[in-house]
Amino acid sequence: MKQFLLLIIILEIVLIHTDIQAENQKTRAIPNFMKKIKQKIKNLQKVEVRHLQTNVTDDVYDTSSDSTEDIDTSSPNGTSTDEPTTTPTEVSTVATTTRPNVITPPAKPLSLYGFGGFKQPIASSPLVTWNTYFRYYSGPKPKVITYIIYITIYVRRLEEKRVPKEVNCTLKGDLNDYLQYDCNTTLDEGVKLDDVEKISVDPTFTFDGVKQEKDAIEIKEEAETAMENLSEQKEDKYEVLVDSTKTFIEMSSTNNKIESDYSAKKFNINGLNILYSSSSNAKLRQLQQDMSGKYTFSFYNQYESKKRDENVACSINKNEDGTTYNLECNPDVPFIANINDGIGNGDDEDIKSNTIQLALADDYVNLSPNTTTTSNHNYYRKNSSGLSGGAIAGIVIVCIVALVAVSLLVLMLRKKGQTTIPQDSTQSIFNMNSV
Repeated sequence: MKQFLLLIIILEIVLIHTDIQAENQKTRAIPNFMKKIKQKIKNLQKVEVRHLQTNVTDDVYDTSSDSTEDIDTSSPNGTSTDEPTTTPTEVSTVATTTRPNVITPPAKPLSLYGFGGFKQPIASSPLVTWNTYFRYYSGPKPKVITYIIYITIYVRRLEEKRVPKEVNCTLKGDLNDYLQYDCNTTLDEGVKLDDVEKISVDPTFTFDGVKQEKDAIEIKEEAETAMENLSEQKEDKYEVLVDSTKTFIEMSSTNNKIESDYSAKKFNINGLNILYSSSSNAKLRQLQQDMSGKYTFSFYNQYESKKRDENVACSINKNEDGTTYNLECNPDVPFIANINDGIGNGDDEDIKSNTIQLALADDYVNLSPNTTTTSNHNYYRKNSSGLSGGAIAGIVIVCIVALVAVSLLVLMLRKKGQTTIPQDSTQSIFNMNSV
């Protein structure tokens, strides 16, 4: 019994000691070094938040102003006020050549856009001139571009000669992110332009003395086609892109939906809005009032039997919301095109100074006989997975060879069958006689 009481007393002492320690743990003050660590963590978090706020401000508004935490918005008497302490600055009305893009620009700094204005200034002169156009995205703008052309001329009847020439092109126009280069070359002595069958372009370019690889720049399909025969590029539809007397307007679709109707020979885009304009803000407000009217657009028709630039009559009409427009075009069918970057010029008197370019992510239009209504989610491009004429010819040849092989095999089997039957008959007669 005494031992049992002693055990209870020891347990009570242990419990009381444990309670005292727990109470001391609750009331114990946090050491100073722990307070310092927590304060540093809070400061780091504030700096990180402020850094993120500054980055967002820079990206969205393109300004170098400090965070609002450093701005003192209090009035002189110490009370806060909602009025800004800085004087508002007037928005600049100077046109800029850098504009937002509705579609993701290519990673390559330049895009070969096309050629135009090929001519011989004087009939008796050996000099020929033309323009080369690039679209600029990033990096330095080349002052001089060099490339090789091949002039194919008639020497005698059914005989021709291919002469390579190096061409230097100098930068002549730079506007709206487009670069215009003046190019020229001289024909050999005794050679006239009428003797020239074609002038082709080698797709290797040198920018300011630095040679570029063939895949260093993007080459549009229209430009690639024009490179096959430069002498056919007499018209210059790209010149309006670098004309400072024109009002350049880039338009994008809000819903990006193209409706095509082959029977009506038309396609239309609803909800176009102004993405960029080279005019000032005041002129832009006026522009939105008189932008509607008739335009002539240039699109590259990819339909196999045509494959050429085509001028298409279009009309632009403002919607009731006062800011968006509808575009309706009436091409000569059959018509298949990717209409992104299509260029339109105003036909009516009050909009003749307007040059419109479409900026569309999904831009496919199909007005071919086997199509009635199409959406813009399919693509038809030169590098698409569609079968080319050569691929189709190859398939036909393989099928013919396979058919010939099967026919020969059938004939061989039939001949073999005919030779084995008499042997069996003779053997049977021989067996009967032996019996």
